[in-house]
Amino acid sequence: MLSDYLSRDRVRIDVKAKSIEEAVLFCGDLLVVSGCAQTGYPQAMVQTVRELGDGVVMAPHTALPHAAFTLGGLRPAIAAIQLADPLDFGGDNGPVRLLFGFCGSNADTHMEILSALATFFSQPDRISALQMAEDAEDFFRLICS
Repeated sequence: MLSDYLSRDRVRIDVKAKSIEEAVLFCGDLLVVSGCAQTGYPQAMVQTVRELGDGVVMAPHTALPHAAFTLGGLRPAIAAIQLADPLDFGGDNGPVRLLFGFCGSNADTHMEILSALATFFSQPDRISALQMAEDAEDFFRLICS
């Protein structure tokens, strides 16, 4: 199911980000560059993270930054990054190393993506494997298998 929304061009590993905002913007920019979101969408993602705080950390070491589809989602998509150095979003799920930014084009697609991500990350072995992926091809394969 995640393979319906993720493409290889929206996967990066070993991303260096000095702040949560920088990491979220990087993730959002992958959605913009690939034509899935409007240019203001990454900043809307940052604003949502500010409002929700650690509420975007929905699995151990994994954040799902996003914004309302009405704020610039053009088509349903996911961008995935593995950080070189984890960032502290707060909360009980530890420092974040994986970010899965997403956008929908309407309420239904927004919820479909969120549900697919929740199902995927209910398997802790997947999170561990993604944190250890050494290249983007391996990372992409682990998500889409």
